[in-house]
Amino acid sequence: PLGADAWFSCIELSYKVPWPLPLVITQGSLEQYNRVFKLLLAFRHASFELHRVDLPRSDVSAWALRAQLSHFVSQVLLHFQQDVIEVAFHKMLQLIEASSDFSQLVAAHEEFLSTVTTQCFLRAPELQRALAAALRIAVLFCQASQNAAEAVSAGGGRDRFAAIVAAGVRAAEIRKLQSDLTTAVRAVLRVMTTLQAQGMHAHLSQLLLRLDYNGFFSGQGA
Repeated sequence: PLGADAWFSCIELSYKVPWPLPLVITQGSLEQYNRVFKLLLAFRHASFELHRVDLPRSDVSAWALRAQLSHFVSQVLLHFQQDVIEVAFHKMLQLIEASSDFSQLVAAHEEFLSTVTTQCFLRAPELQRALAAALRIAVLFCQASQNAAEAVSAGGGRDRFAAIVAAGVRAAEIRKLQSDLTTAVRAVLRVMTTLQAQGMHAHLSQLLLRLDYNGFFSGQGA
């Protein structure tokens, strides 16, 4: 699953569909809804943890990394919710309202699910892996920051030398995560750009612009 928390793979939505809705919302449909649900949950959880993590005011590098992670996670989540799901949902409602028979209603729902699963990259395994790698860095950052805070709290009055060593270890940890994030986001941008060039995801232009504003991650900025 996306992220580092195995419990995400154990959560799923269930819905007892009353007749005759099973003719529209089939078991296959519910499985696709669950894939979308788990995807959104993973990004929402990462966003929440990034906002919740406690950082020392003096740890400028950690604050900068959190800002970059939060930007990435929030922009991808915004794309899923606003650019994909909301747009597809309104289109489905319009098709349903204009439908003249049951088969058109079923087709509208199937088109909605197809659009959402495709544009949320659930049918693009390489991009899924790239997103998962970036999301895992956010989880690791939160875990490492929590561990560092607990160590400081437990250390209390430890000597100055120990504090300097701990600060050096923490700085190296942040640099490694920063480097990993840049590599991961560049991989995401590369795959997205390739998919867009192939005409498979023409809607990606706005997300690419928001993720790599002014060429920050790609290094193509001025």
